[in-house]
Amino acid sequence: MLRALVGAAALWLCAAASAQQLGGSIELMSDYRFRGVSLSRERPGARLSLSLDDASGAYAGLSLTSIELQPGQRQAGLQGYAGFARALNDALRWEAGGSYSHAVQASPGVDRYNHGEAFAGLLAPSWSLRLYFSPEYFGWRERTLYAELDAHTPLLPSLELIGHLGLLQQLGRDDARRVDSRLGVVLHTETGLAWQLAWLATGKSGPFPAPYDQRRSLVWLGASYSF
Repeated sequence: MLRALVGAAALWLCAAASAQQLGGSIELMSDYRFRGVSLSRERPGARLSLSLDDASGAYAGLSLTSIELQPGQRQAGLQGYAGFARALNDALRWEAGGSYSHAVQASPGVDRYNHGEAFAGLLAPSWSLRLYFSPEYFGWRERTLYAELDAHTPLLPSLELIGHLGLLQQLGRDDARRVDSRLGVVLHTETGLAWQLAWLATGKSGPFPAPYDQRRSLVWLGASYSF
């Protein structure tokens, strides 16, 4: 059901792009990290993203990322999402939606990592709080909850401090959890290019994928162009 919903949202994204607010970005990064875990085998990665916001509060997006879920086999990871946001007051909004992640199959068995999530959150001008639920996280029969808090504050007109804290919990297992964090700065330019330097850290345990053979803390560099 979630997969069909996100697919329908992707079709809406393509069909309504000319009439609504369409945006996108291209990003290069020193390591593609997802919730603290490298999905690029600690190698540089790239991502192309498109997003659409409607005046009604509905939104949708698609992203294509270079990933390596199995050693030596680079492939594309496709993620679609859709949701709805509504204001609670002048400073706070709520949102709800779903996402689906698909590993474009380059070798047998890779499609088993496909999975969907439902999410809800609260959004403020300088912070956001979201909760995600997956019935089969990364294709494994593991129900998970992921809570994340993101915040940012300006240091200078073109420089801001950013922070992230996340907790991934496998339901039914008290010992299967992982915390990830990020602290960094983003430099914005008038051309639409943004540079980000951050320190990333994560725990060593938790649901698949886990960073057993990866660095659990590192300095991360990324550059993105928005259009």
